[in-house]
Amino acid sequence: MAAQNSWLFYDSLRMRLANKAYTEVRPIAPIDLAFLKQTMGGLVPKVIAVTNSMDSTDSPTTTFRYTTTWFKNLLGNGGAGVLLYVYWQPTAAVVDEVLQLGNGMLGYGQVVAGVYDLFSNRYWMSDHMNWPHEIFQ
Repeated sequence: MAAQNSWLFYDSLRMRLANKAYTEVRPIAPIDLAFLKQTMGGLVPKVIAVTNSMDSTDSPTTTFRYTTTWFKNLLGNGGAGVLLYVYWQPTAAVVDEVLQLGNGMLGYGQVVAGVYDLFSNRYWMSDHMNWPHEIFQ
């Protein structure tokens, strides 16, 4: 059930972000989906990356570290990104760990992290750069 729900979520996310002028870009492992949007006349890139963390043996912090260089290559010093971890009923400890990733460095060139729970259709993330609206509405 979780796998089927993740593919449905991915498909709806693709459609939502395409309608907001995001282009799907090639991700690196462990990222499953990635999207790029040029804003402010092409000067400020925004990147949304999604990783299915339900079966991962890596901690959220390790996954975040794996993706740091990839984000920097896309964003440079002038963009912003979010890494969205997809779980099925994540524990409070996992949510807390994810929400600390990228914390304290808000601004351009910033990558933050969030959690989406497939089971409850809930998310936890910073409202920096209006990410919840960009991803879920």
